[in-house]
Amino acid sequence: MKNRIVGNASLALIAIVVITLFSNTNAIGRTVEFDEMMIVNEAFEITFDKLHQLNYSISQSDIKDVVATLTFSQRLTFAELEEFIGVHEIQPVMLEARAFNLEGDRITLGAFTIFGLAETERLLLGLVEDDGYEFAGIISMGALIDSHRIRSITSDSRTFIVDTTHDAFFRNYRVSTVDADIISNEETPVLFPKSFAWELEDLGIIQ
Repeated sequence: MKNRIVGNASLALIAIVVITLFSNTNAIGRTVEFDEMMIVNEAFEITFDKLHQLNYSISQSDIKDVVATLTFSQRLTFAELEEFIGVHEIQPVMLEARAFNLEGDRITLGAFTIFGLAETERLLLGLVEDDGYEFAGIISMGALIDSHRIRSITSDSRTFIVDTTHDAFFRNYRVSTVDADIISNEETPVLFPKSFAWELEDLGIIQ
């Protein structure tokens, strides 16, 4: 089974990656209208069908650490996330969480999990509390997953979509193998696909 742990040690030591403030509008700053939502929804169906095809292709391989972004169908608590990770034997790398400010605007928080889930939870919840935000839950996760578990992860009701398109399986080069306990600075950083959480919230699919 191939093991292709990749990353960047300097990045991995940063617990909180990004804190971004957005209002309840789409990418061009307008409230999403019903007709627009229908168009976006149709586009998503095409995208998701393609992703399912690609996921099937890579699931037939024998790779221990497929680079993937998992967008959840609901906002998960840390306890629910930990149970999900345990069931599917996932190696979490980074989390995307949702919070709200006092005006009701969406806040996106990202954190690497290099210090473990418990410490990541403490850091994120502490940050939310310090800034007076309301924590809503985990909305997506960048992770390394076993190719043979893609089907079960996709079938889990807590998963909306798995995006494996940034994995080296779909590229014309191979990522060098390193020891799982040593993430070298010379290794290519893992770049996870953007999650679909924001758009799914716009569509009302994630509440």
